[in-house]
Amino acid sequence: GAYCNRMRLKKASFYLFVIFSSLFTLGALHAASYLIPRIAPLTFYDNGDVLVGIGSPKAAIFKPDERIVGSHYGSEIAIFQGSKDDAILVSDKLKPHYVKKLLICSAPPEGVSMPHAKEIIFLNVPPPIDLSEYSEAKITAVIGSFADLRMRRAWENIANRGKIKIDLNILGGVAEYIPNWTRFISYEND
Repeated sequence: GAYCNRMRLKKASFYLFVIFSSLFTLGALHAASYLIPRIAPLTFYDNGDVLVGIGSPKAAIFKPDERIVGSHYGSEIAIFQGSKDDAILVSDKLKPHYVKKLLICSAPPEGVSMPHAKEIIFLNVPPPIDLSEYSEAKITAVIGSFADLRMRRAWENIANRGKIKIDLNILGGVAEYIPNWTRFISYEND
């Protein structure tokens, strides 16, 4: 048995069989993945943006952070988009076009012009240094009650000053991860 095994392992045809059968299996799995129906149509852009749905986006999500929106945020966006039938843009860059709602899941870069949005929602992120550039939009801050205390106090101070109207939503029993965060995308009442 050892002799036959050694002779078989010396033949190139054995290795070619292993390589080609592996490639065939991977190719068949890849081809089958295209046959699985998608929950929502996806458009992938060269700059890394993903448009979930068809048409111009009604909502945009800036830099989704897995600590805040969870590791399955892509499926949650697709399911939400399927129920609302409006396009949602997921981007790592802030775009200048108009959207009804902009969800900011990571600290926005300073000195970048903000897109025109009817409502801007900060999901468990520190407040930007200059909130005056957001003054045209309705501003909502969603903070977990167990999130960073300094961040929560900063939002509370800004909301209490009253210079800029901020709807502060402190979620009880929440740290960094915000459960059911897609409900903040909803714009039925707008």
